[in-house]
Amino acid sequence: QVVSSAGELAAAHPTGAFSLVVPGVTASAFDLARLVGGPTSPFEVKGRLSTLCSFFADDDRLLVIAKPFVDQSSADHALAWGLAYRGDRQLSVLLPVAVAEPSRLRAPWFAPSVRVLTYSKDQVDEPDPLTQIESIDRYRHWVEEAPAELGQQSSWIQPLLEWLRTVPAVEAVARNSYVAWHVHGRQVLKMTPGRNRLAIVAGVDAQSEFHGKEPTRVSLAGPAPDHVILQLIAATALAAADRLKGVDNSHVEHRLQALLNPALLGLNIWKREFPAWRPGSDRSAFIDFLAVDGRGQVNVVETKIGPDTMLVFQGLDYWLWCRANAANVGTAMHTSNTSPPMIHFV
Repeated sequence: QVVSSAGELAAAHPTGAFSLVVPGVTASAFDLARLVGGPTSPFEVKGRLSTLCSFFADDDRLLVIAKPFVDQSSADHALAWGLAYRGDRQLSVLLPVAVAEPSRLRAPWFAPSVRVLTYSKDQVDEPDPLTQIESIDRYRHWVEEAPAELGQQSSWIQPLLEWLRTVPAVEAVARNSYVAWHVHGRQVLKMTPGRNRLAIVAGVDAQSEFHGKEPTRVSLAGPAPDHVILQLIAATALAAADRLKGVDNSHVEHRLQALLNPALLGLNIWKREFPAWRPGSDRSAFIDFLAVDGRGQVNVVETKIGPDTMLVFQGLDYWLWCRANAANVGTAMHTSNTSPPMIHFV
C-alpha cells in the first residue's frame, strides 16, 4: 500500500502543498489546526502571547493549542488566554489529553460556550461536553481537616506558650502536621509534634540568614530548659518585630490577608486558609477565607496582589467545590443555608 500510494503521488500533478503526518509522531500546531477544521491563520495581537501555546484565528473563530509536554499549570493557562482574547469569536482550546480535565470541568460555566478538544501525537478527539451538573459532581473531593495538636507536649514549652499570648498581632494556625504562629502573615514560630519529640523552629524558617537573623531550631524530648525557652522567645520576638516594623515587607498578599477584616464585608464567621481541592492537583488548595454571612450563606473570599491569569478560575474552582461538598461545608461552617456560595475578590 505504501509503494502503491507513493507511485500514485509521483504520477500526480498536484497544485497545492502536501503535509506528511507520521503515526506516533506529534503533529505540528498547524497540522493540528487543520485536523480540527481550522482556523489555520496565525492570530496576531498587540503585545505578547504565551509561548506555551499556538494561536490561530479568523473573523469568527479563535483556536488555542497548548504545546505538547506542557505541565498542568500551562495547559490550564491556555483556556485563560483564549477567554482573554476571544472577543466575539467562537473559542476552541486544543490540549494534550493528559492535562485537559481541569479545562473540561470549567468549560460548562462560560458563555458563550467553549469547545475543549484533546490530542495525543497525531490523534485529535472532541470529548462530549460536560453538563454543569456533571462538572459539580467531579468536584466532590472533600478534604478532611486534621489539625495537629501539641497535647501533653505543650507542658514542655508552657512559658513560651504563655508569652505568645502577649505578642501583638499574633495568630495561631494549625495544619495537619504542625502548629504555627504568624504575625501579619509571616510565620514566626513553628512546632511539629512527633512521637516523644517536639521539633521547633523560632524565627523565619529560611535556608540562610533572613534580614541578618538565623532561626533557632531545637528538638525536645522533654521539658525545655530555661535558656532554651529564652532563645525561642528571643528569635520569635525579633521576627515578629521585623514584620510589625516593616523591615520584613515581603509576602505582601499574606500581609493583606492578615490585615483584612471580613466583618467589613458583612461576614460574621470566617476561617482563614480553609483546605479545599482544585482539579489537576494532588495536594490541598487553601481558600483564603471561607465565611458565613448574616443569612447563613457561605462566602468565599479570595485575595490577590497584582494580576493573576488564573484569578477567575480559582474563584470558580472554590465556588464549585463548595457546591459539590455543600453538606460538609455547612457542617464545618455551622450553617444550614443551602444557597450557592457568594464570591468576593479583594
